[in-house]
Amino acid sequence: MSIIIRKPRDSYKRHALTRGLTIRILASITVILFYFVLFGVVGFFAFGQNGETFGLSLAFIITLIALLFGDRIFLVSIRAKEVDERYTQLFFTLNKEMTFKGLSKVKLYKANGLEPNFYSLHPIFSTPSIIISDEILKENDHEVLQSGLIKSLSSLKTKRLRLSNFISILVSILMAPKYVLRNYELSYLEIIYSYIFVPLVFLKEFVNSETEGKLENLGREVGREVTTLFYLEKFPIRDKGFRDNLAKDFRVFNRSNDGLWTSSFGGFSEIRNRSIKNNEIKKPT
Repeated sequence: MSIIIRKPRDSYKRHALTRGLTIRILASITVILFYFVLFGVVGFFAFGQNGETFGLSLAFIITLIALLFGDRIFLVSIRAKEVDERYTQLFFTLNKEMTFKGLSKVKLYKANGLEPNFYSLHPIFSTPSIIISDEILKENDHEVLQSGLIKSLSSLKTKRLRLSNFISILVSILMAPKYVLRNYELSYLEIIYSYIFVPLVFLKEFVNSETEGKLENLGREVGREVTTLFYLEKFPIRDKGFRDNLAKDFRVFNRSNDGLWTSSFGGFSEIRNRSIKNNEIKKPT
């Protein structure tokens, strides 16, 4: 008689989570090393051997600033303000869901000028925050606000956003000159600058996509989430500069440039037409 020993399903889940975390950590270390190598090389060619030390020191200072004050840099750049207590129903929902998810403290902010959405910010050494765009807050749709808070708190509970948030801020600091060149209409220099740092942006997107993949089904209520996505479709997608580009990495609900209806059902007509053509379906005579 042979005995078959099977691993429990939880062990596979733990293995997948550990592997995903390892990949994200390695990608993040690569981004940080790229930072130090870049500043070291630029410092060496600009100022000689002593310039290499200066460049490495500057890279260390910028990394430390992003690590300790990255969340404040983002909140200041979007001109975020704390939500006042007059939104009693909103704070009631926030406190209730925080209790359910075992979170002790989460700050709630509002911001004007951002693409209408919810944004989760989970720094490593500070209090996590949820930012709600002013347009959503003014309309005060209870179902939309509740859906956004639940999904935001679910992502904050796992603490997986900490690493991706840090990398997003670190890369965005390096990409800031691109938007300065855009403001001065130096399009050729902007394109060259963007191409130089394509690998860095790719690594940042990889870390974010790995994090989003792990968070996709957390706290998910499909009906309410679809309702919220359709609600957000009435607002245009913004991509006007540094602030909008950085905010995309923190948004809770991902939106398609083609629109929710097109991305979800746009292929149906094409599939149907191809099926009709292949099967030569004709009207009965």
